[in-house]
Amino acid sequence: MTTTVPPTLEEVCPALVQTPTATDFPDGIMTFVYNQNRTSVVATCSQTDPAFDLNAAIVANRLNFLDFGPRNVSFPGTCNSTLMRWEMGEPPLLIDTLECLLTNPPNG
Repeated sequence: MTTTVPPTLEEVCPALVQTPTATDFPDGIMTFVYNQNRTSVVATCSQTDPAFDLNAAIVANRLNFLDFGPRNVSFPGTCNSTLMRWEMGEPPLLIDTLECLLTNPPNG
């Protein structure tokens, strides 16, 4: 019989936080949902009011657009247990900052 022991808080990646944007774009609302062992996460960027009909984007490290789309977007991440840091994207980016940007949809 094999017993699996869940990781302790010292053995998991730290909780992610939303970084305020350093641009003229307004911030949306970013939420994070972790699995039970906090080895994976889904980050969701949402607009503050659906009536605005804005596009939402998740930006990693102030430079890399992970995903964008109308109203809200989500993107998965994985805890790198060796480095104790979050990774997102392919190839994996080590996450320093995560922003939730809102923009007007393109015309046309």
